[in-house]
Amino acid sequence: MSRYREYAIWKNRTGYWTVATYVEYPTGDPTSPDWDCEWDNEYDYNAFSWVSEGHITEDAARRQLTPNPGHGGDVATWEEEGEQVEGFELMLKMFKDPKFAEQYRKEEAEKKAETVQAELANELKKRNGYLGGRLSVTYGNSAEAVGSGLGMFSTVTAVVKKGDDGWYVVDGRNFFNPETGKLDKLVASYRTVLPYSYY
Repeated sequence: MSRYREYAIWKNRTGYWTVATYVEYPTGDPTSPDWDCEWDNEYDYNAFSWVSEGHITEDAARRQLTPNPGHGGDVATWEEEGEQVEGFELMLKMFKDPKFAEQYRKEEAEKKAETVQAELANELKKRNGYLGGRLSVTYGNSAEAVGSGLGMFSTVTAVVKKGDDGWYVVDGRNFFNPETGKLDKLVASYRTVLPYSYY
């Protein structure tokens, strides 16, 4: 008996083999008589759903896959694909330690949010923060905005004005500081709104 699944199999730096299946999500309607549990799926290639480790050979690791998904999978060895193996080992650690996984994803989301904010700020520097222009600005936890998407957000639309403390504000909320060249840390995104009016 066999059942197709996407999986990874690798040899780590200590010489032992690990096999793991990727998290899969059903597509379409699982209650439909036409739905196929084997093929109507999408995979998350950044997370494992099952792992078996500590095997002496690749074949020994493959034999742990039941039902048999067929020959193939993402195969890597430390000697040949060290960077890919490091990625698999990180995913393995996240699979085994949910608290580590949560912290890692949070830190990665924060890094990505910082990168996004830096890109937004660079654009604002070129355009003087859209001072006098009409913007729609979304405020929230920008790390979660980029990462898990679970932040609480609010969007305001107004003309960008200069506040008393030097910040550019949108609807009374800090938006962009022209002196430091940085956005308010809670800005998740912004877009221009027509007409581009001035005050």
